[in-house]
Amino acid sequence: MLSMKNSNIENLLLLPKNFQLTDVQGPYIDRLLDKSPVFSRLLVIEEKIQPLLRDMETEGLTLSAAWFTEGLMLLRHQQAEYEQEIRSLVGTKDIFTNDYEPIKLFLQSNDLPFAKSIEDLSKYKNIHPIYPLFAKYKQKNMFINQWGEHLSECDQTIDGNIVLTGHWKSFSSYTGRITARNIALTSLPSLMRPYILPPPGFQIVSLDASNIELRFLAYYSQCTQIMQMFANSEDLHAYTGRLIIDTLEITGIPPLKARKLGKGFAYSVLYGAGDRTVQTSFQKQNVAVSLADVARLKDGFYSLFPEIKQFVMKQSSSPDLLTIFGAVKPMAIFRPTQKRNFACQSSVAVLVKLLMIIANKHAKVIHVVHDEVWILAREPTETVAQIIEEFTKKIIRLLPGFPTQGLLDVEIIGGNINDKQKYS
Repeated sequence: MLSMKNSNIENLLLLPKNFQLTDVQGPYIDRLLDKSPVFSRLLVIEEKIQPLLRDMETEGLTLSAAWFTEGLMLLRHQQAEYEQEIRSLVGTKDIFTNDYEPIKLFLQSNDLPFAKSIEDLSKYKNIHPIYPLFAKYKQKNMFINQWGEHLSECDQTIDGNIVLTGHWKSFSSYTGRITARNIALTSLPSLMRPYILPPPGFQIVSLDASNIELRFLAYYSQCTQIMQMFANSEDLHAYTGRLIIDTLEITGIPPLKARKLGKGFAYSVLYGAGDRTVQTSFQKQNVAVSLADVARLKDGFYSLFPEIKQFVMKQSSSPDLLTIFGAVKPMAIFRPTQKRNFACQSSVAVLVKLLMIIANKHAKVIHVVHDEVWILAREPTETVAQIIEEFTKKIIRLLPGFPTQGLLDVEIIGGNINDKQKYS
């Protein structure tokens, strides 16, 4: 039981990082499980997802060979354009090398600081146009190397297409998230999705839990206003965006950008980001705010949703951690910010695993991306309806009153991008 290959049981049991299960005898672990029904219920779920993770690890995803040509074509073209602009600025026709010597010499001759990391280049973006150009070039180069050159070297192929496989692990962190090593399969770029190929006669369907952490935050804090917004299918991020615009008296912000600001701010509040971090996130979107402005925004947000502030403050100072199955006392040490985030993040991880288990009854689970599960289905419409019905009933039994309206966004993955289909 405790040797599950695809799960880190030490993290499930909230043991210190230097603690190894081999250091203790089985009866000790049995007592720990008997003492806490939370651990026992989590362990049952881990046992059920083991075969799913093993199949994902063995079978992988099939990536069309067209990705390496047409899929990356626009990115290569953009990279070449950035390179040409840099050559014009620097005044050289030399081919770029890894040490970027022509750029280094140009910066030195103009008494400009040398930088080559994305972070450092961003710091100097307002000093000279070479910095943002170089940053864009490097970002494209890194993307092409990671998702182009590196993947093209994979040995496993089917009919000339690449099979992407990784080493899957549940509870790679204390919150229970599922991640993949070898290839970062949980970070597949959206540009690649149309090039993931299903077997003949099947379609790949994505089941994506929408705003799931904010739903848990509203549920656990019993914030009736946000719960009602979810029940009415209202857009919380658009609402928060309007709050930001009204509070700061900003003009000329289009609705989509306002929504993006609102979403970023809402998650900053959820994760307990400091005022300066929030200020930086606004500045990255070319919205100038002062620290006083950030404080006003937080005060305004908490005045509208006071239950959220009370909840996160309580969690930050509690000796226990809240899970979807109840409170538990960890042996590992958690910082206040980790405590406030644990309830929502760990609950999301459990819900995603329950979705995997239910979905696999009706189809075949082939991939997981954070809050999203991919399945193979012959009749997607009927299959998805069955999964949503069973999943919703499961949630309502486990979490009475949880906001399930519009919980799952469903989308066809793979094939031509124009063939994508959105489910309501």
